[in-house]
Amino acid sequence: TNHAVYTAEQPGWSDQYQEQGPVALVGVVALSNTNVWTIGSSTEHWNGSKWTVYHPVRADKFQHLRAIAAVSPHDIWIVGGEVNGEQPLINHWNGRRWSLVTPPEGPSDYLYTVAASPSGDLWAGGGMPYSDGEDIAYTIHWNGSRWVEVAPPNPDVYPDELYGIAPISKHDVLAVGRGGYAAKWDGKKWTATD
Repeated sequence: TNHAVYTAEQPGWSDQYQEQGPVALVGVVALSNTNVWTIGSSTEHWNGSKWTVYHPVRADKFQHLRAIAAVSPHDIWIVGGEVNGEQPLINHWNGRRWSLVTPPEGPSDYLYTVAASPSGDLWAGGGMPYSDGEDIAYTIHWNGSRWVEVAPPNPDVYPDELYGIAPISKHDVLAVGRGGYAAKWDGKKWTATD
C-alpha cells in the first residue's frame, strides 16, 4: 500500500509518495521545501526530489516514534517509547546521523511530544507511573547537554499523560494532555490553566 504526504502549492495540494509499504505517519517537521522529516513506523527525509528512509537508533518494531521537533537542520529530535511502556526513547540528528540520547533517570515510561521554542529551547513530555498502574504527566527539558526532569504538576490534580507541549521561551511553556489536562510553566513551576 502506498502512503502519501501532501504538500500545499498554489492553488491547492499535491501529493508526494513515499516508499511503499504499510506505514503510519504521526509526525512531520519541515525546515524548508527541500528538508522535511516524517516519523511513525518509519523515519523518512524529503530532499526536494525524493524520500530517503533513515533508521534512528533502537527505532524498531519494539519502539514507537511519536513526535519530532527541529531546532535547526543539524539539531532534530525524535521521542517515543518502548511498546511495553518501560522506557522512553530519545533520538537526535546532528546533520549526519541519528544517535540515541539517554533519558533522565527515574520513573518515566513514554514520551508523546517534543517541541522547540523559536529560540531553540527544547521540551518533551509524556507519562510516568504514579499509582495503581495509572500514569501522570511527565516533562523533561534539554539544558544544552542533557535532558533533565522537571517536576510535574500535582498528580492528584493532573492524573493523566501529557500529549502536547509548546515552549514559547525558557520561562513560558504550555502543556496539554488526556483528561482535559492543561498547565503552564513559568520558569519555576507548573500551574493549572483555565
